[in-house]
Amino acid sequence: MSENAVGGVVFDRAALIDWAWQKPYPQAMCFAVAKVGSTIVVPATALTEARALIPTDRHDILDVLLDLPNTVVTALDRAAHTGVAGVLAASPDAVDALSAAHAVAESVGRDFPCLTSRGAQLRDLDPRIDLDELP
Repeated sequence: MSENAVGGVVFDRAALIDWAWQKPYPQAMCFAVAKVGSTIVVPATALTEARALIPTDRHDILDVLLDLPNTVVTALDRAAHTGVAGVLAASPDAVDALSAAHAVAESVGRDFPCLTSRGAQLRDLDPRIDLDELP
């Protein structure tokens, strides 16, 4: 990587998992990016999936990356959703597990009912969910 070639790098789920397992390539990329003062971008959705797949005894290693001053965790919010939705729309194999988990976490965590047409899928994730099935 040349010092002028990269303004930053995005770590996806696989890169985050490899970082937690202390594999050399993501570590080298991190240090190279830091050396030139560039940014490591971590999409919140990739971080969420990675943390779910990384053993808890390695979460502290993941946190080292997240705590670096040049690491930015980006949200999937109103401003960002359009670009992400455009990518998903182009993929007929788009998986909805992340949105299901997010809906369950919000519903159970807030003790709000969840309006849905996929009640069985959500209940499989957490039987405590209060479902309001769409007609």
